[in-house]
Amino acid sequence: MEFLIEFLAELILEGSMEISEDEKMPKWLRYICLTIVTLFFGAITIGLFILGVYVGKENIYLGLFFILIAFTLLISGIVKFEKKYIEKRNLLNDD
Repeated sequence: MEFLIEFLAELILEGSMEISEDEKMPKWLRYICLTIVTLFFGAITIGLFILGVYVGKENIYLGLFFILIAFTLLISGIVKFEKKYIEKRNLLNDD
């Protein structure tokens, strides 16, 4: 069962990432796939932040650890998006 869930999640996330970068696919499909990936990683980040606040009531160090992981994921996601955006914009300007 664990293998099946892992396989389906990897298929959906990796497939969505590949489709969102493929210029041959229709824009509406690329945007839907990009939205799915963004919502998934956003839900993980928000979930870790909420978990950190909840656990922080019991154990402050563990709560701060979860909040730090959530902020690290948020910052790294913003940096990754910015790099992809600048790379895409530079490719369009070179043509």
